[in-house]
Order: sequence, then structure tokens, then C-alpha cells
Amino acid sequence: MISAALDTSCGTAFAVGDDSGIRVDLSLPLAGRDSDKQLVPWIEQQLSAAGLSWRDVERWTVGTGPGSFSGIRVGIAFVQGVCACTRAVYRGLPSSFALACVAARDLEVGQSVGVLHDARRNQLILSVYQLAQCGVRALGDPEVITPADCPRLEEYDVLTTVHGDACRTVLPEALLGKLRVQPSVPAAEHLRAGGGDWPSTQAEVQASTEPVYVRPAVFVKPKPVPDFSAFMDNA
Repeated sequence: MISAALDTSCGTAFAVGDDSGIRVDLSLPLAGRDSDKQLVPWIEQQLSAAGLSWRDVERWTVGTGPGSFSGIRVGIAFVQGVCACTRAVYRGLPSSFALACVAARDLEVGQSVGVLHDARRNQLILSVYQLAQCGVRALGDPEVITPADCPRLEEYDVLTTVHGDACRTVLPEALLGKLRVQPSVPAAEHLRAGGGDWPSTQAEVQASTEPVYVRPAVFVKPKPVPDFSAFMDNA
């Protein structure tokens, strides 16, 4: 089975894997208003280089944030559109989960990871994960923290982020030794998450792809993807 993962929460990361392992694992620092125009041709190029077409991908995972409001929406809408046309199945996973998985590789069971995102306004978004026997699991919902909240980050065994400059501005110097800056969200970790947590109903699919905004979004929520099955049957 061919599976793909796309994360556009902080730049763009794309991965493709099958039963033998990861076949594509790439990222681009796409940002700005024109980044969505580059997304489709870039992904199509990576699929072609791997000897694949859009219809070869049977399952998609999309990163849901935290991160750029518009970036998250672009990624979710793109995956929903592709799956509506190819009839592949899809799900959403938090982008912070992928970052936590990389940071947790050197930890022992029971230890924790604080994933940090830039929240602007001299604040950070904190998502907490713990390495359990069954893998990495979230501990509570993400939250916005201020410099005054930072001393409690000492309780986590490691901190990780893709926003190194923002974190260095907010975090006290005593915590910088715990900080691991990753170059991009590792989309391949969404594929390594396994198949046991796939949604089984359309309601669960929609719930899994709700953007992780933490703060209220400026825009309205993305609309649910329409059912194109009848149209595809007659095409």
C-alpha cells in the first residue's frame, strides 16, 4: 500500500512510503501568498520521480498544526481535494506530534517532550507529549505560554521546535540547553505513526482534520469535503 503525508504548517514537507519503508522524504521552505501555487507541481514532481501517480497513493495523512493559519488550511484542503478525486482515504495528525516523535528517539519510556511553536506577541504555543510503551502520546491540549510561564518548562526532558529564533527570544537561557531545533516538520513521522488510529467514519475523518489553531482563527472553519462519489461514477 502506498501512503503519503503532507504537512504545510511551517513550510512544506512531503513523504511517501510503502510496506518496505519511506520512499520520499523532502521539505521546502514554502511561505508567503504564492506558496500554494508551487505546492501541486512540486508534489507531482516528487511522485513522478518515485515512479508514482496521484492515483497510486491509497492513504494520505495531513498535518493539522499548530503553525501558519493559511498554511494549515491549504494542506488540509489540498488533501481533501486529492482524495475526493482519487477515492483515497485520509486523516489528520497534529504537526507537533511529528516533531515530538523525532525528539523522543533518545528518550526513555515515561519521559516527556515539550513542542514549541511561535505564537507571535513574544509568546509560544506549547504541546506536551510523553514517550509511552505504545509510542508517543499527547498530554493535554496545546496552550499559549508567556515568558512568565517558561520556568515550568524545566519539568520536560527535552524541548523541540522549528522556530528556533522565536524560542531563543522567549526562553530563559537556562532552558536553551534542552532546546532541539528541527529544520522542518518531519512528514515521514506521520507515516510511521502506523495504521491503528485511522478514522472509521466520515465524522471521525472531519474531526481528525480540524486545524489546531489554539487561538481563534481569523477565518471561518474549512467546509466539509462534499461527496463526489456519484459524480465520479458517471465520469
